[in-house]
Amino acid sequence: ISEATNISLTSRGWLGAPGLYTDEQEKGWSKILSAVHAKGGHMFAQLWHTGRSSHPAMTGGAMPVSASVDSGYWENPNHLVSIPGGWAQSTPHRALAVAEICCIVEDYRRAAQRAMDAGFEGVELHAANGYLVDQFLQDGSNKRTDEYGGSIENRSRFLFQIVTALISVWGPGRVAVRLAPNGTWNGMSDSNPDALFSYLVSRLNDYGLAYLHIIEPRIG
Repeated sequence: ISEATNISLTSRGWLGAPGLYTDEQEKGWSKILSAVHAKGGHMFAQLWHTGRSSHPAMTGGAMPVSASVDSGYWENPNHLVSIPGGWAQSTPHRALAVAEICCIVEDYRRAAQRAMDAGFEGVELHAANGYLVDQFLQDGSNKRTDEYGGSIENRSRFLFQIVTALISVWGPGRVAVRLAPNGTWNGMSDSNPDALFSYLVSRLNDYGLAYLHIIEPRIG
């Protein structure tokens, strides 16, 4: 599995992290995959949007986005981002409008297509560790009152829309999902994580995933 790989310029949150949104990046991955395949290996691309865990220095000047606005997050001096010149505190973020969400789903779909064109064997959705998809899943960060907030079903809607988009490119047996039940990294919390993640795992059974990647709550 690749390291976390950005799906767009505005998804970036770590200096030096790879991407899959330009022709140059796709060509670079093709070289890596040629070497992997020459040794008999196989590789999935882990697709990533950092959400509020970012900084305009990494997003081309755009304000980072999330499910909801949480001033307590960017005011916490422990929430740091790697940017040109060193570490910096996360900056204010804004809530995504409903009309924007489909555009991010499309960014995931395009990155999945680039992964296929580069020679990967599949893709893994990074939905863990307090990044954008996780920010929608957990009610500590998701305070929305529209169809993407409130109930577990609504908070999970974004994840399932992305999974559907990835499967539209790859088919179900070449798509995976990474989750982090009970993880607190990046200021995450949920009022009922057992109910949330049990629902997610049960629903994901319907998608015929290649695998489910579960991360222990080893960092806080």
